[in-house]
Formats: sequence, C-alpha cells, structure tokens
Amino acid sequence: MPIRSVRERVLQTIAFEAGALLIVTPVYVALSGASAGEGALLMVVLSVVVMLWSPLHNTVFDLIEWRMTQRLASDRPRGLRALHALSHEVTTCLL
Repeated sequence: MPIRSVRERVLQTIAFEAGALLIVTPVYVALSGASAGEGALLMVVLSVVVMLWSPLHNTVFDLIEWRMTQRLASDRPRGLRALHALSHEVTTCLL
C-alpha cells in the first residue's frame, strides 16, 4: 500500500512545528505577558505533543482513505484536504 514513509512523516512534522514555534511563540509571549522562557517552554511542550500526535493521525487518515478510495494522499481532493485538516485540529484540541 503506497503511503508516506516514516522518515517523510517525521521531516514534515518537524518542519511544520518549527515554523509554528517561530511564529506563535513571540505572539504568545507578547499577548500573554509571560516571560520569554515560560512562553517558549509552553510552546515547545505543546509542539512535542502535536509532533507525537500528527504522524499517527495522518497515517490513520491515509489508511482509511486508501481503503475507501484506493487514492494516495497526494491525490486527495480539496474538500477531503479540508476535512483532513479540520479533523487534525479538532483531535489535537481534544488531547
């Protein structure tokens, strides 16, 4: 079954989280009044949780999609991409 490799998933997750940390941490510190160290620590902890969750969520979603449609994630239509993103965000918030 053609799905993304573990290496590819890890690199994708690290890249997304590193980008998010660079953008969100300064904003969080500025808006919350937390110290830079406290804000960075909180953001890193949350990022680690998301990095552990993301590959699992994406793999399960891809497996379900493959079984239902025999379609690769790279061929996913826009509507299903939106559902995938929404399901990721909702399940992440539930963690």
